[in-house]
Amino acid sequence: MNKEKQVRKVQISLPREQYPEIEERWTSLGFKSVAEAGRFLLTDKVDEFCKGVKKSQRAILKLEELKQQAQNEKALTAPVQTKPYQHSKTHQDKEPRIEYIAKGSEEYTRLIESFKKQAKFTIPNDIKGITRQVNDKGTKVYGWWLNDGSK
Repeated sequence: MNKEKQVRKVQISLPREQYPEIEERWTSLGFKSVAEAGRFLLTDKVDEFCKGVKKSQRAILKLEELKQQAQNEKALTAPVQTKPYQHSKTHQDKEPRIEYIAKGSEEYTRLIESFKKQAKFTIPNDIKGITRQVNDKGTKVYGWWLNDGSK
């Protein structure tokens, strides 16, 4: 049942003086050893070995080309410019933003008219305009802009 591959060993003798030269020749062609070269030669599979060697050489050349291409692309790529540090929107919105609306502007007149519709109020003397404070929730708090810069 168990079919084992039967092999027959072949032994060849080479003169000791010629062996280093023969070994160098066959290993330079890509064989691992003289015995491997002899096996390919005796079984007439040298073409198969040459195809394998050519395939591996093409793979090595392709790898070198890709490495060279990657280095060229690195050189051609512009360096990334980093943005200066920016506060997040949530951090900016936590601190109330104060806007000043001058007394003679159109927005000042519009706001005064809308205030008059909502409730009765008096305009203090010696004001520069209205301050509008906007917090993180979008709520607006209005106040008077006095000469000294306070509310």
